[in-house]
Amino acid sequence: MRRRPPSWRLALLVVLLVVIAVIGFRRLPHHPNRTLVGLGGHSGLIGGTLPAGSSWPEAMHDAGHSGTAAVRGPQTGRVRWTRKLIGSATPGPVVTADGDILAATNDGVLHALDARTGADLWTFDSGNRNGTDLSVSPAVLPSGVIVWPAPGNSLLGLSPTGRLLWRLSLHGGPTSPAIAADGVVIGDSAGWIYAIRVPVAGPATITWSLAVGTGSYGSVALGRGVIFQSVTDGVVALSADGHLRWRRSLPAPVEVSPAATSDGGVVVGAGGTMEYGLDGSGHVRWQHDRRAETYSSPVVTSDGLTAFGDHAGIVTVLDAVTGHLEARYPLLGHRQYPRTIGIWSSPVVDRDHDLYVASFQGHVQGFAADGRRLFDLDTGVAVDSYPAMTADGGLVVAGADGTVRLIADS
Repeated sequence: MRRRPPSWRLALLVVLLVVIAVIGFRRLPHHPNRTLVGLGGHSGLIGGTLPAGSSWPEAMHDAGHSGTAAVRGPQTGRVRWTRKLIGSATPGPVVTADGDILAATNDGVLHALDARTGADLWTFDSGNRNGTDLSVSPAVLPSGVIVWPAPGNSLLGLSPTGRLLWRLSLHGGPTSPAIAADGVVIGDSAGWIYAIRVPVAGPATITWSLAVGTGSYGSVALGRGVIFQSVTDGVVALSADGHLRWRRSLPAPVEVSPAATSDGGVVVGAGGTMEYGLDGSGHVRWQHDRRAETYSSPVVTSDGLTAFGDHAGIVTVLDAVTGHLEARYPLLGHRQYPRTIGIWSSPVVDRDHDLYVASFQGHVQGFAADGRRLFDLDTGVAVDSYPAMTADGGLVVAGADGTVRLIADS
């Protein structure tokens, strides 16, 4: 989730990139005993984990924002297929339990794509062509119902075959839903949070709603019995029944989503150059100087690593509880940066600690856990959507020109 930066910031970032290129960044290996398995889409509020075979049912994989797949990702930059949609594919794709890929564009059409070929299985036209520059994703509930934050202020419920089931109007533009016990929890651009009950049959209903800020650019993350949301001036935490637990103001605006840690804390990036780790009471337990601004939402794996990108084209990996530096991955080999630089999407991590990231320059890169670059695929178009991973280890990346690619070894 992010807004486009003003021109003076871009000029400063270009200067920063030159400094980084001269100084260089060290690359540290991940902890050798860690195995990434992800938080599961039901972290805390609904109990249990995603069933085996479910791949990527919501933004950043699950309600806690682990960004982690339980499979091995691609080891080469081989593209299985490409598919050109109409409009900019700023929204992030997701993958259903059946393996179908759901991808939308700012043109307001949701596509269900066959993962083998990229062909349409069905489409649904919302009728709204006014998409924003926020990367928002649908959520696929265990029942198969698709909850889609369509362009505008409407949240739509669709059947697994793309039939409209219901429509809810929110105060602002909906961000990515987080799957909860009996439906979803979702925020909007006006600073509201909603708990929405989604039955298998019948219309959805808003269980409760609460205004938590004047605006928000991020999506809610669900921790263990707590709801986290970034607002323009910081982070808030709510109980599962919608009561405010605490509010933490930060020195710079927040334009990304938070990610929940396994011990009840949260990680979030603020404007300027600082990334923050907060404990379960909202106190700052660490802060890390990224040396660059960010629109990249952090992910937090179940074994305690947090990863995030920045405008300088660096992915940083920290211990999510202590803030200790674990690794840095500089995205090298890019062409010149004529307008803007860096990473606007969120990283994806596979079961072996391999890490994948897409840049605003259109490069999709994979890194092994030891820091080796696995591949560098130049798509030729900006990527600011959040990628997803299929159950067989394919990486789904959508570009600003509407092109969806599936990167897979076979």
